[in-house]
Amino acid sequence: MKNSSKTKRKDYKSTPRHISKKKAFNKSAKINNASSDNYNRTLIFGKHPCYQALLNKNRKIYKIFTTKNSHDELLSFLKDNKILHLESLINKTDKIYLDRIVGKDQNHQNIVLSTSKIVIKGQSDLLEILKNKANKSSSSKMPNILILDQVTDPHNIGSIIRSAVAFNFNIIVFSRHNSIQENSIIAKSSAGNLEFIQPFIADNISDLIIKLKKFGYWNIGLAGEASQDISEITKFDNKVLILGSEGKGIRQLVKKNCDVLLKIDICQNVESLNVANAASIALFEATKPYIGQKQCITKLQ
Repeated sequence: MKNSSKTKRKDYKSTPRHISKKKAFNKSAKINNASSDNYNRTLIFGKHPCYQALLNKNRKIYKIFTTKNSHDELLSFLKDNKILHLESLINKTDKIYLDRIVGKDQNHQNIVLSTSKIVIKGQSDLLEILKNKANKSSSSKMPNILILDQVTDPHNIGSIIRSAVAFNFNIIVFSRHNSIQENSIIAKSSAGNLEFIQPFIADNISDLIIKLKKFGYWNIGLAGEASQDISEITKFDNKVLILGSEGKGIRQLVKKNCDVLLKIDICQNVESLNVANAASIALFEATKPYIGQKQCITKLQ
């Protein structure tokens, strides 16, 4: 593969009380687009995740649970951010009740929300949006995309989301099969950054990455057996970074359709990195040339 200083493609032209703890922490449930009101509700806990969710106009807030000691701080936040209309949704309770609905071992910081889930659009929606962007823009630069190929651990997903937002990869694609739905752990682990991503779901990741090539994207897979170092990622202009599941990595067919595979060199006495740690390094390397420019996240239209 021949690379210049920037390698470009030129293919494209033109919870309330009745919600149980079991439901709130369903780690095995598959992502889907069911529209029932109960299915689309989730619990969020922790100050940063809750405050960011309250500011997200695309969420419907059903209930806000807080303790007497944290009530005044919450009111100040609502007032300062001109969302005082949500005050009517506040239910003052105690720590024992909050422990019961989210789990005693969870650090809820005296605030829990019952809210709608973030809307996840489909593969065809992403392709249509990218097509419109390519048609309207005179620039060949396209937004960064992160694909998670069957990553299932909610702590890892939340951590990856936090890193992705930090390094301007706010478009994240999940596989429909062997992925989990939005839940409290993902929101908490993302430290509120779940609110800044644009999530999409792909029925067929191999098919998606083939179609992304038509928009000038380079599909870059992270794999331990790769011959090239992750530092090579800066040579590619429009990037799709693909991360595989814990243990198995990227699936073979997806790997086959990647344009390039890159690895993170580590000491020989360490077998591998956690997928969230590997993601942080890869995302940092991908945007290293732009660090310090304070790029803002821009929403796809």
